[in-house]
Amino acid sequence: MPVRIMSDAELTKFEILRDVDHERMPVRAAAQVLGLTERQVWRLLKAYRLRGADGLISRKRGRPSNRKTPDDVRLAAMTLVKERYAADSDDAAMSFRDHAASYSGMIPPPLGDAFRPFDLDGFCGSGQA
Repeated sequence: MPVRIMSDAELTKFEILRDVDHERMPVRAAAQVLGLTERQVWRLLKAYRLRGADGLISRKRGRPSNRKTPDDVRLAAMTLVKERYAADSDDAAMSFRDHAASYSGMIPPPLGDAFRPFDLDGFCGSGQA
């Protein structure tokens, strides 16, 4: 029998669904304990009955996120920034910020805000700071 790795949340689901399957806990109570709807608990119970504990293990585990930026795109962007804005320059972040703002047509926030994470509220599209 192969060894399966379960997260704490999956192990908790397993223990509760085992109790539901052996009729020691009603579905409604299991839903409340797990913070799920009864319908979700029935779906998990079906997977548990068909495949056992394996049915509760996430099938997404080990796969890359579908939102991940491809490595070649990330590498190209990082290379471009390193080539154009030397890391030892004191105004590297400022230059990049101004350059990015010039492409967007928006006025960048004041210098004191340059090192905060970018947020769209910090930019003024009307040309007023």
